[in-house]
Amino acid sequence: MCGILALFANESQEVPQNLLNLSLRMMNHRGPDAIGAILRHNLYLGATRLSHRDLSSKANLPLLDKDSGSILCFNGEIVNDDSLRNELKAIGHQFETSSDSEVILKGYLEWGSLIFSKLRGMFAIVLWDSSKQKLVIARDWFGIKPLFFAKSLNGIFFASEIKPIAPFIPLSLNQKRLAEYFTFGYIAPPETLFSEVFHFPKGHFLEIEKANQHFHFTKIIPVEDKQSLVQLIDRNIKGYCHSDRIIGVQLSGGIDSTFISSLARPYFNQLQSFGVNVPDVLNSERTYQEEASKAFETDHRILDASSKKFFEILPLTTKALEIPIHHHANVYLFQLFKEASMTCRGLLTGEGGDEFFVGYKRYDLDPKRVKLAFLEHKEMTIRMQKIYPLMRQVYLSPERIHRLTPELSKHYPERAHLLFENDGTHFVENLIEHDQVFGLDSLLLRQDRLGMAFSLENRPPLVDPDIANILSNMTFNEKKGKIFLKNKLRNKMNEQFIDRKKKGFGIPLFEMLSSIEGKEAIEKSIYQSNSLKEIVSKIGIDFEINRFQHRDIESSKYIMRMIYFDTWMREVLTPYQSLYKS
Repeated sequence: MCGILALFANESQEVPQNLLNLSLRMMNHRGPDAIGAILRHNLYLGATRLSHRDLSSKANLPLLDKDSGSILCFNGEIVNDDSLRNELKAIGHQFETSSDSEVILKGYLEWGSLIFSKLRGMFAIVLWDSSKQKLVIARDWFGIKPLFFAKSLNGIFFASEIKPIAPFIPLSLNQKRLAEYFTFGYIAPPETLFSEVFHFPKGHFLEIEKANQHFHFTKIIPVEDKQSLVQLIDRNIKGYCHSDRIIGVQLSGGIDSTFISSLARPYFNQLQSFGVNVPDVLNSERTYQEEASKAFETDHRILDASSKKFFEILPLTTKALEIPIHHHANVYLFQLFKEASMTCRGLLTGEGGDEFFVGYKRYDLDPKRVKLAFLEHKEMTIRMQKIYPLMRQVYLSPERIHRLTPELSKHYPERAHLLFENDGTHFVENLIEHDQVFGLDSLLLRQDRLGMAFSLENRPPLVDPDIANILSNMTFNEKKGKIFLKNKLRNKMNEQFIDRKKKGFGIPLFEMLSSIEGKEAIEKSIYQSNSLKEIVSKIGIDFEINRFQHRDIESSKYIMRMIYFDTWMREVLTPYQSLYKS
């Protein structure tokens, strides 16, 4: 819904307002409808706005409460703002707009930080409490909306993206977390691959009176909503469909997006849906998209995206993401969101379905095999290697990663300890927790960044604290294979559609890398890249190239990860470093 840039400067520092205004414009894509900033002594609050509720200028951000002098910057969408608005009206509050932003600001003035517990939806908030002279920052429970912070000599920055911060802070590569990137394909919060930049903790708020004070993050405890599971999902869908702009649905043909389409359809005279089809990938779900679209009478558009353009588009997706997220679907989603943005300003999406409704095939692994590997081996990396064949969708082989980055591989992250520092008895439960805490985080960030590159806001109705709470009290078998969602679709779709095996988005990496475009990417990112050679060992590179030349399909993953990383250094890290005091 918008882009936030805030600087809480140290008392002795002058606020560089003109430079901050220029930096704020770097996020015009996050908010093409309006831009604004307010300066209060040593505090700069800036926002770009993608308008959804109340298109008038009164609802532009930052939002100022004239009576109290408090100021709000808000990125997100609140699904229960109507009920909160009515609650506030009943105790005497008056509203000048129909925006959810004003509900948040009035709610804070009435209830203080308790408002964050009452909110449902997605939010990143930076708020100046004028009466108490303190800055309040908050982020939703699952981090659906991004928010970063970085400390500098100027003070403390908060921003929806990293680029606007780059002119003020000399950014450097976070080498301690490279092993995690090469192994898992994503750096889990709070750190990023920029040493100086951190994710604001999801599900927490912070109150600070001075820029240089110690941070104490407070966990947000949600006020419980006791509706049923279907009612909660419908509440979220209805709230996310409430917009003065056109909202559509990302319809992949899978169970999650089909279920969401079935509940969303009554809220539209004509529901637009969008799906991507890659003719040269494995497991195309075009026919399932068409079947679901026909069942719910959506205006469905299928984007045919060829893999031949993969390496041409990869630098664009890398720049849009800012943080390297190794997922081959990025390139195809980037194209899909560009197409959807031609007519829509928001999409309902199915993130969270696999993680909360236990949809991934890897949850069916043999627990005896895991238990045996854990009993035979105490060292964590050996355990990881032994059960790697069962975990190919989660991480790459520690043995091969160690060959590529022998020094970096000494540092393994929290997520590895969650999975492997126990006796293996609860491995599946730990794996589900891993996917909900770490895996989902990368998917949500990907959806936000790739969509907002085209001023398109993705909205995941299944990602919600009330839904997560209900599902956490259900047994594994009550959730396994998305059985709940499937049962709700049985009177709407045929059995073959519902009970088909989950296949995933199969991309022919080996064939892509063997193409002319793939060979050019290998030449550019691996043979010619001096930056990559400073991090990845020649022995490791030679090993993977040799295996690739001998048609080892597995080697494609390691070569592609090196290409992704080199592209990120070339398209993001180096240009951002050059912005500092340029």
